[in-house]
Amino acid sequence: MNKTSLILLITVAAMTTVIAWAQQTRETASDPKAIARLKVRGEQYTQGILKEDAESLSETTAQVKSSNEKTKQLLARLTREWRDADLHNDANAISRIIPDDYTFTAPGGSDNKVGYLAEIDKYAYESIEDTDLAVRVYGNSAIVTSVLKIKGKYAGRDISNQLRRMDVWVRNGNRWYPVATQIAPVPKSLQK
Repeated sequence: MNKTSLILLITVAAMTTVIAWAQQTRETASDPKAIARLKVRGEQYTQGILKEDAESLSETTAQVKSSNEKTKQLLARLTREWRDADLHNDANAISRIIPDDYTFTAPGGSDNKVGYLAEIDKYAYESIEDTDLAVRVYGNSAIVTSVLKIKGKYAGRDISNQLRRMDVWVRNGNRWYPVATQIAPVPKSLQK
């Protein structure tokens, strides 16, 4: 709930309470002292709600931060498992990790899960290393970025390089899936 909706909800609740108090105590709108008492009661009620909501919001924020940290750790681990499956050409593990509607985009074009898996056996990696791994969580989606350092061959041709990689992950139920990947070569002059 955003701040505007929360303030509107609190205002409506305070007004409703003031009206109820007025009806219960039979105070009338023509009595200035009664109106002043109702305003004070309404302000006290609103301040109490705002204090409770502020405490609740603070607690919720802490819970979200804790949850996001756990999600970041989980996605970093899943990313490492995926890279390990790539390193070992483990099509079964990769098939369990990526969903059927997965999209892979590279400078040479794009592919889907079927195409990705069909190419696995053509790779002979010596090493795959993720550096500068960063995870940003946005509710039920996340972006994982890194610099991927690979050493190996594709169909006998050397493909050793550094690539910037971005994976888009989506949570479906209790499970996270990478739904899209984009890679781009790091210019040789910028490689570490």
